[in-house]
Amino acid sequence: MEICAGRYKLQFEHPQTVKFAVPLLMLAGLFMTPRHLSIPIGYFASIGWEVYAANYIDLGDGLPGLQMDWAATLATVIDSIGAVDRDLIIVGHGAGGLLALALTDHPQVRAAVALAPMVPGCDTPVLKRASRLFGLWRPAVLSPPRGRALFDLVADADAFQRDMLIRD
Repeated sequence: MEICAGRYKLQFEHPQTVKFAVPLLMLAGLFMTPRHLSIPIGYFASIGWEVYAANYIDLGDGLPGLQMDWAATLATVIDSIGAVDRDLIIVGHGAGGLLALALTDHPQVRAAVALAPMVPGCDTPVLKRASRLFGLWRPAVLSPPRGRALFDLVADADAFQRDMLIRD
């Protein structure tokens, strides 16, 4: 479900049985939304974590949520932590992982986890092999699945993903 904490829209997943005292706050990478993290959010909620995921790209007020400035981005995340008004464990992916590690000294942050953090100077694996260059050169548009492939995709999806797949 989507909740509002201050000026921030947060996706909140509440498990059937809460097994852990401190909820998670998921931070996505650059140009990502909570929808991109639906698999880990659903997994954590299914094992008993309360999970918050913030959408910093679109705050709904017509202003851009994240600037391409580290200090402004960090201030935005700190402001959203204050809006949640609970102790949190921060889990970040990519640039969100670096933000999570930068927030370890915040008083409301109990722990920080970085999943696949961006490391300065690390080359992307897209350009490491020559066989991947063909995929970059060929600008084919991928169409979404239809018919039997769409049915199999929805049928094989986890329960927390089905409604999102059907809507999309």
